Amino acid sequence: CFCLFISNLAANSKIKIQLIDLTGRILNSREFTAVNGENLFSLPLTGLSKGIYTIIVENGDVKRQSRISVD
Repeated sequence: CFCLFISNLAANSKIKIQLIDLTGRILNSREFTAVNGENLFSLPLTGLSKGIYTIIVENGDVKRQSRISVD
């Protein structure tokens, strides 16, 4: 699984995490409600082919993007 640790979140913040392949297709999308302080979110990677994928994390107006490699 892909695990993401985020600290300094306000309680009840809405977090959206998307897993996207190189063609732009959304393979998995999850929404979470944060607790005050430290949070750990996970997204399963089972069944994915080897390759490079994009993870997008959204929190309100803040949007972060990074790439991960599945071996």
